Amino acid sequence: MDSYTELSFEADTATQELLIAELSMLSFENFTQEENLLMAYALTTPYLLEKTETEEIIAKYGVKLLSVKVIANNVNWNEKWEENFEPIFIGNEIYVRALFHEQRNGFKHEIIIQPKMSFGTGHHETTQLMMELMLEQDFSGSACLDMGCGTGVLAILAEQLGALSIVAIDHDEWCFENTKENFDTNNIQYAMAILGDVRALSEASFQEGWARYTKRIILSNITKNYNLENLGSYHNISNQGGVIILSGFYESDLQDLRNEAESQKLKFVKSKTKNNWCAAVFIQQ
Repeated sequence: MDSYTELSFEADTATQELLIAELSMLSFENFTQEENLLMAYALTTPYLLEKTETEEIIAKYGVKLLSVKVIANNVNWNEKWEENFEPIFIGNEIYVRALFHEQRNGFKHEIIIQPKMSFGTGHHETTQLMMELMLEQDFSGSACLDMGCGTGVLAILAEQLGALSIVAIDHDEWCFENTKENFDTNNIQYAMAILGDVRALSEASFQEGWARYTKRIILSNITKNYNLENLGSYHNISNQGGVIILSGFYESDLQDLRNEAESQKLKFVKSKTKNNWCAAVFIQQ
């Protein structure tokens, strides 16, 4: 039976997220994160076949590869993940935890997630910024789209804030399955997960449900380029007064997104930053 290969990198949080995004497109199945340390795991045989591509990704981000070692194939990934996962607090409003964390009183919103892989947990600055901006919006009676949903944490929060119809879309099967599991864990009633990409927005099943709601909120925490490429699609499914919240980009990229949004008749409302990461709110005019 094939063993696993563990790659250990020295990298800051922002670079870790970029590495995870790219390595997960290869054979890497699991990741654990610590401060300035990322460990990536792949079955050894597929890793060796993709070693050149892996080295190119490492060189692209200029990170230091600390070690490469082969480990047993009977790794307890849940145990590894639990060793590094800490709960997330968004002020006194939101508490994001795993099942093994204790319950806490005093928070308006508690979200329980058990991710299959260690991204989309809510730890990244962009996810936290999205949640902070969501708290400022009126979701009551709305339809909400969570594009690139990851673990579904934003979709779960949308229902807790009052959305009555939520569609969570991700092209990654791990994320799709994990989102459904997290919906069940949090007793979500008004959300559905879709395995796909922006093309799902043109399908009749989405259009018919979306059209029933005059209050529409779109969440897209992916990347700068993805948001730039798909602002037109978001514009097409929005309506007057519709809210679009974007993240997944650096503060230095905000102007490019504002320029594209203005070309789509979307009005910039505000932005927030954290450690050079940025999130922004736009309204359909």
